[in-house]
Amino acid sequence: MQNLKISVGLWGFAPCIDRFATKGYKSDLSLDEVFSQIKQIKHLSGVELMYPGDFQQRDNLNRFLQDTGLKVSNVMVDTFSNPKWRHGALTHQNQEIRRDAFNLIEEAVQSAKDVDCGSVTLWLGQDGFDYPFQVDYIESWKLLVNSIKQIAQIDPSVNIGLEYKPKEPRTHSFIPGVGETVLLTKIINRDNVGVVLDFGHALMADENAANSLCLILEEAKLIDVHLNDAYGKWDDDLLPGTVHLWESIEFFVYLLDSNYNGWIGLDIFPYREDPLSACSMAVDNLRSLISMAKKVNVQSLKSAQQTMDSISTQRVIRNVLFSEG
Repeated sequence: MQNLKISVGLWGFAPCIDRFATKGYKSDLSLDEVFSQIKQIKHLSGVELMYPGDFQQRDNLNRFLQDTGLKVSNVMVDTFSNPKWRHGALTHQNQEIRRDAFNLIEEAVQSAKDVDCGSVTLWLGQDGFDYPFQVDYIESWKLLVNSIKQIAQIDPSVNIGLEYKPKEPRTHSFIPGVGETVLLTKIINRDNVGVVLDFGHALMADENAANSLCLILEEAKLIDVHLNDAYGKWDDDLLPGTVHLWESIEFFVYLLDSNYNGWIGLDIFPYREDPLSACSMAVDNLRSLISMAKKVNVQSLKSAQQTMDSISTQRVIRNVLFSEG
């Protein structure tokens, strides 16, 4: 990993609604106000956008990118917030609705290229089920595979990242964990289809994020990384390093040791915090996590791991956080 490129999702500056505060916890900012705040964040290289929402004011978006020099790291397709996706997008039984989803993704691919972005993410939040017997699992899987194969052919120069998550808004997702996602990319077998690893989603799936990362690096293609933190029971989208500090450092030890040269996207939802302050601290935390990971002697760590003794490995890494005396 040679170049550190940090981006932030514009959704971090949204009112942040939930099912209790249905109007959000803060005022809704205009796109210009969001851009004004993002300009104040240091050490930021890019922004992550949602299609179609963030592209509705294309002139303002282009002006902002030109004025700041920030790049678009990734474009996520919104196949989850419209009520018509309530029974799924790519796995919906209605062919016309599946066609609508494909057309939306096709537009997102072209829009990504228009802003010089080579990555589109599919987080298929509505593609899943809520009750036993609700769906035909085999038919749904076939629809999912065939749909993504067609999407991959839209433009082979644009990467399609599959972002997994166990649940929410459905109680069960068809792409719930790293194993299923890697399997899906192998079945599809297209050079431009890979995995988006979200740290909090891995915790939700009861995974060790570093372990999941290594599986992706060995068996698939890592398209993008979303960094945040969570307690593991829900997609809390907290600031990086605030809960799982050791696991975050471990994650970066392996990421830094890999050939990944892409983006690290901050995917946080500061429900009750000032978004500018939260995003600024998230960037600082991320930089500190990487700095701590660089202090780990990887060669000594690998030697200690050969003993399979946790005390031996702890001796290598403890000085990152603990000092003697």
